[in-house]
Amino acid sequence: MTATCWPVSLVCLFTAASMCVSCDEYAASGGQPLHKVKCLADRGGYSDYGSTGAGIFGITIEPKTLRIWAWEARSLSASRDYDVELLSGIVPLAGNVVLAKRDPQDSYAPWPLVLVRADTGDVLHEWPTPKGWWIPHTGGSRNGKFAAFGFGEFPSGGYKIGFVTVATRELKWSKMRDGDGYYTVGQLAVSDDGAHVAVGGWNNCVAMIDMAGQSVRWVKRPPSAITMAYVAFSPDAETIYAGGGDGCVYGLDVQTGDVKSRWVASKSGKEAYGHRVACVAVSPDGRYVAAGTGPEGQVFVWDTKTGGKPRLFNHGMTRTWAVSFSPDSKYLATCAAMLIKTWDLAQ
Repeated sequence: MTATCWPVSLVCLFTAASMCVSCDEYAASGGQPLHKVKCLADRGGYSDYGSTGAGIFGITIEPKTLRIWAWEARSLSASRDYDVELLSGIVPLAGNVVLAKRDPQDSYAPWPLVLVRADTGDVLHEWPTPKGWWIPHTGGSRNGKFAAFGFGEFPSGGYKIGFVTVATRELKWSKMRDGDGYYTVGQLAVSDDGAHVAVGGWNNCVAMIDMAGQSVRWVKRPPSAITMAYVAFSPDAETIYAGGGDGCVYGLDVQTGDVKSRWVASKSGKEAYGHRVACVAVSPDGRYVAAGTGPEGQVFVWDTKTGGKPRLFNHGMTRTWAVSFSPDSKYLATCAAMLIKTWDLAQ
């Protein structure tokens, strides 16, 4: 759930604007967007972006700022900025709290993990990083009550998962079996009940962590899948949806890893070379699953109750940065090409 945007320039802005005009002319199935919100960075674009239960967030490069577009009724028109100059690997949680790595301002010191009040900068809790370990990945639950982070070790290549309960500051650990897999990890996701952490992209598979037993429940990739880097839990924590390099979204049973569903995120319904899933989200009521794709900026939404072909929301000709459902599950937000668009799922 991390990427880098090209520095903002007149050429970049002209290109992004041209893409958005084109995509509006050819929008199919999902109709026209209800709202459009520019998400231009001040200088240098964005280093990170993603979605939370509140909406969509991005980290601007200069000045370094946490920017959140929160849901208000049927749009993401509101924006809040927080100064996070000395933080990285930021995951917004509930109550203006963020999980992040803090710059020790000493090039030889490890980066400690911290819980911080984004609006005040107050450090609520800090966990020192063991010597020789670093934190390449962070993630949180949609409800903001739980967070997870991945620890990598040099030179042995070991990897373990840390799990934090935000309210109590309790920290648990789970050791991964194979130390080579974290180089392909794309995203961590935490179930809303706090029982499981999914490691998307572990050895190009999905690894499911049972946090009660603090152990790896399974590591799987369907034979037809190439990579499964992007993951999202269903609200009932019974299914993990995963997508990646083959342009498909798989619904896997959280307990067993068995394939429950497989959807192709393309207009033709067939896999296409170079077409890939770039982000995944599930609506709060569990009815809809959305997959943003690249490089075309198409977003596909499946109805888990009625089945059938997906609906297409054509954001624009670029990789989709993030997708988010409104709290009432009636609207969808798509983010790409310096623009956030919101769509009515009932249209």
